[in-house]
Amino acid sequence: MAHPSVLKEISRWSIEAKDEDNSRYFFHFDDVSDIEEGRKNYVIGRKGTGKTAIAEYLHNDKNYNQFSRLLSFKNFPFNSLYSHADESYNRPNQYITLWLYVIYHYICSMLAENSKFAVDANSI
Repeated sequence: MAHPSVLKEISRWSIEAKDEDNSRYFFHFDDVSDIEEGRKNYVIGRKGTGKTAIAEYLHNDKNYNQFSRLLSFKNFPFNSLYSHADESYNRPNQYITLWLYVIYHYICSMLAENSKFAVDANSI
């Protein structure tokens, strides 16, 4: 039987992952190591499977060669998106081109912000 203090602690857990103390409760597992070491690049899963916890962990783990940006699509104009489907892809993949553009945009903006990759205009 669980100790009463453990049950009390669990009863105080937030339902939303973004409100949790990620540094305290995060369980590091092999897939996270694969992301950190570049063997995996995406975190995909159903609601409640820990995607937000992984993203928060990686975002808060500051390393000189690790870059991250937390994105929110809460106000994304999805209705406008639907009029720009790439018909060369089958459903539900007709928006791949747009999502690749969004991902590449953020990668390039992080590179541009990184002083190690910044180009000095005088050296051109």
